[in-house]
Amino acid sequence: MAKVISLNDYITQKKKKNYSAQSITHPIWFHEINDGIKALALRDKDLIYNNIKYNYYDEYLYFVNINHIAMDEYTFEDYLRDNINLEQSFDVVHGVEFSKGYDLNRLSENDWENIADIIVRISITIILFGEDCSIEPNKLADEYDWDSIGFDYTF
Repeated sequence: MAKVISLNDYITQKKKKNYSAQSITHPIWFHEINDGIKALALRDKDLIYNNIKYNYYDEYLYFVNINHIAMDEYTFEDYLRDNINLEQSFDVVHGVEFSKGYDLNRLSENDWENIADIIVRISITIILFGEDCSIEPNKLADEYDWDSIGFDYTF
């Protein structure tokens, strides 16, 4: 299971620097967590990749065996590139869990799942295509339905 830092810690640190304290009833603005999401994706990309490999390697083996493909000619990374559409939100077993803050009432379970999905998409994009192809979290956010995240599009 991948453990990532609490986004709540990131928000708290950022608010200490840039924002006045707000009530828990105020929405969390996506621009407040954008950098934290990207930082988590970069930091934990290898761990996330290993978790995805753990969950999908058997499918890869089945694919190369049934198609009589040599594993050195068609790698697991090739299989992911061909079978995971990183341009759209997806449901992939990735094992991302948040170490703290997941139980906060400010974000719904749906919002946490969206954040985890974005982290995984960014991490896998970096692993498969390099850091030059990194996706910004705010570019992906519009693809999701959010319950308690606000958008002001100032980023």
